[in-house]
Amino acid sequence: HRVIFYDQPLRCNLVKIQYGAQNLTACVNVGGYVSIWDPSKSVKPMLDFIHPSKQISDLRWSPNSQECLATCSSAGNLTLWDIRTILRPTHDMNVGKSCEHIEYCPHNPYLMSASCEGKYLLVWDVRMMPSLIDDGFTGMEDNDEQHVHVIESDHGIANYAWNPISPAVSIVTDNAGIDEWML
Repeated sequence: HRVIFYDQPLRCNLVKIQYGAQNLTACVNVGGYVSIWDPSKSVKPMLDFIHPSKQISDLRWSPNSQECLATCSSAGNLTLWDIRTILRPTHDMNVGKSCEHIEYCPHNPYLMSASCEGKYLLVWDVRMMPSLIDDGFTGMEDNDEQHVHVIESDHGIANYAWNPISPAVSIVTDNAGIDEWML
């Protein structure tokens, strides 16, 4: 066995590996910093950036583009990033709820979901997210809420998973029940 130590000066809270041609590794550090490595080239991060809210709770690589990733934060930000232009996010939406977990739909990679505050599941089409590149948008406006479908579970959300063959979500509730939502 061979062990490789990657140079990471801050404590890492979360690691996600991008499976594809590049196999990049992303790490969410204390303070909202995200570090990205190309393990085949260097043990040092190829880039670092900081999320504006500094409270990243989850991160996912895009199934559509190897250069894009999504983050969610406890401050309620759902953010899309392009690592080729990392100085600022490409899309950002503040949903006003603390978000814990995000996932892309395996059936439709343009659909994304976030579990929030232990009882909400938000589902939206990433193509409808406001672009920061086009118009300098900084948060969700009233007319953008129509693009986000909100599922509220009376029994809480302990975990959830997308159905791999249809646009449906299974929610494991806090009382150990399972709710199935067709979208």
